[in-house]
Amino acid sequence: MGPKTNTAASMLMTDRFTGKIESSQKKISIIIPGSSDLFGMSIRFLLQDVKDIEIIMTESDCRQLSNSLEPGIRGIIVTQYSWLEQSSANDIKGLLEASPDIKVLMYLKPKEFVRASSLFQFGIQGFFTDSITREEFLDCLTELSRGKSFFSQEIIPVLLAKEPEKGRGLDLNITARENEILLFIRQGFTNKEIASKLFLSPRTIEGHRANLILKFGVRNTAELISEVRNLLELA
Repeated sequence: MGPKTNTAASMLMTDRFTGKIESSQKKISIIIPGSSDLFGMSIRFLLQDVKDIEIIMTESDCRQLSNSLEPGIRGIIVTQYSWLEQSSANDIKGLLEASPDIKVLMYLKPKEFVRASSLFQFGIQGFFTDSITREEFLDCLTELSRGKSFFSQEIIPVLLAKEPEKGRGLDLNITARENEILLFIRQGFTNKEIASKLFLSPRTIEGHRANLILKFGVRNTAELISEVRNLLELA
């Protein structure tokens, strides 16, 4: 089926396992496996009337989707855990390794939260739940398109539950936005105060704070500030 275009978003329907999936460099490409299910319809509803979004609907599983992506394509796969149950861990890793500019945003049900840590280790950078608002969902897509991560509030405790590896922050790049937020955190500002200064939502700031905690391999904000101070003293 050919492209369908309205005044706000371009929506491309891709038949099962046919052709190559390409994207426009000027838009955020959102790839939704399962074009006819309720989940896919819900995501399209959230993104209706949003400019600079290209929605690509496909029914392929993880391995077949990997084969259908054009080399160098940039985009975000928005999916749910049940979709990955059709694939092996190697399929997931293979997709992400073959298409490093593709990010995966996954919806998790409460009973699936325990999977978040292992999925994060595989390279899935975003998780959301039923509680996410439309504004937060759009913020999430923006963050992922910039190479950052996003976690819904309910997912963060699960990701932090595992004993952290000290010093991980030395091996990971801290983005300009994270540096900016880290400065405010060191000064004792709350998420709400930081959000007001940067014109972002408090939950977006909380997501950045969680990313910093994970990157530095600490358990909470107090340890994060202490670790940063130690690094500054060593520098």
